[in-house]
Amino acid sequence: MSGGRRSAGGPLPQRIGINAVFVEPRSGGILRYLELLLAELVDLAAGSRLILFTGPVGSDYLRGLPWAERVEIVNLRLLVGAGLRLATQLLLLGRVASRRVDLLYSPALTGPIACPVPHVLTVPDVSWLVLPNHPDRLTQRLWKIAVPAVARRADRIVVYTAAAGEACARLLRIDPARIDVVPLAGTLPAPAREGSGQDPVSLARRLGLDNSMVVLCVAAKRPQKNLARLLEAFAAVVQAVPQAKLVLAGPPSDYEGELRELARELGLAERVAFLGFVPEEELVGLYRLADCFVLPSLSEGFGLPVLEAMSAGTPVCCSDLPVLREVGGEAALYFDPLNGEEIAEALKSLLSNRDLANRLAAAGQSRANRFSWRQTAELTLEVFARARRQAQRA
Repeated sequence: MSGGRRSAGGPLPQRIGINAVFVEPRSGGILRYLELLLAELVDLAAGSRLILFTGPVGSDYLRGLPWAERVEIVNLRLLVGAGLRLATQLLLLGRVASRRVDLLYSPALTGPIACPVPHVLTVPDVSWLVLPNHPDRLTQRLWKIAVPAVARRADRIVVYTAAAGEACARLLRIDPARIDVVPLAGTLPAPAREGSGQDPVSLARRLGLDNSMVVLCVAAKRPQKNLARLLEAFAAVVQAVPQAKLVLAGPPSDYEGELRELARELGLAERVAFLGFVPEEELVGLYRLADCFVLPSLSEGFGLPVLEAMSAGTPVCCSDLPVLREVGGEAALYFDPLNGEEIAEALKSLLSNRDLANRLAAAGQSRANRFSWRQTAELTLEVFARARRQAQRA
């Protein structure tokens, strides 16, 4: 294979394939990751050709993004359904991609079992392997079968944190020498102008949050995000801070019905706002509106909302997990996610102790500035070059 532009890891492949089979509007955090990563890759890998493999829905969505004209989008005309998309990746994508690219990158946990060209796979986290009560049992069963087989055959594995890498190596039985840590970033777009409908003042008015102390949580509504325990803790918070309101922002799910019922049972129906998918511009307004941010997850691969909140100048409290410690450093207040009293005390501290909140907000902005999507893209290209060099030696 002839090389394109050099990265710190050596010459880049001239044709880089991206497995975007998973893409559909509102795909959640992994889609946001792909969008922000590619926005940087189109500049950094200008000497290489970027080719995205996706389905009809994903193709339409990707063609509407700002950098779409600088990449090639291949519509695989996939059948609908998660199981069929997974089967396409496992059995067909490697052969199809190898005819057009020199390396294939799969950013969303799954990819081809057999790939004639070097294959780089991102494993965002292993919560689906270790946590019970996954909202989609069929998907969880499929992942438990497919992901270990794909990961063990991939040339390189990308994880977001060293802690996630250790879990990946241990639970998937991957050689740690094949694992690369590539952190994400929490960069947000510029705040919306006042009166735009997406600025903090307008959002507070529209969501009924005027004169409230807002606790924001941005997370998928899944059991592993620990939102039920957050609701139970918040019932204690409102007794101490009567003006407190909780905003749960994240894609809806079947589990949301259980959360809404729990909120009613706890007498929090008027104290909790359940939001669905929130566009990026509105999300910026929510972060800036919030008096504090909370992420009570039982498991995370990175915890991007923590950095986003810090970037917006919002004080953060979150689960005391190795992954989140790695991301938040000394700029967050940590609690045991299994202890509702600790969650409540952390929230009450941030809402009532403005000196603490201001100190963490300033430390958080400084912390967030240490991460950037340009750095994420540069490290990703180094992994591609490493995989290419590794394949040449084989």
